[in-house]
Amino acid sequence: MGKLGRVIDVYLPNGEELTKVGFKIQIENEIIDVVEEQNLDNAKIYRDDFVIVEIRDEVIYNIKLINENDIDLGDEDE
Repeated sequence: MGKLGRVIDVYLPNGEELTKVGFKIQIENEIIDVVEEQNLDNAKIYRDDFVIVEIRDEVIYNIKLINENDIDLGDEDE
């Protein structure tokens, strides 16, 4: 299970390989910094996107972009 976060910045991290990408993600009142290998999934994550952040071992993070299919808004009024 993860926590809902909002991407506030996407950047190329200094001192890292050019194949890495960084994300600053706000979760409640905390901002975490996630640097990971660029791949087809995280290449679609932009500023102001909402993501699910899975925290493992209090240091390793896994982020997943939320799309319309992941959100249950209940029954719509007709």
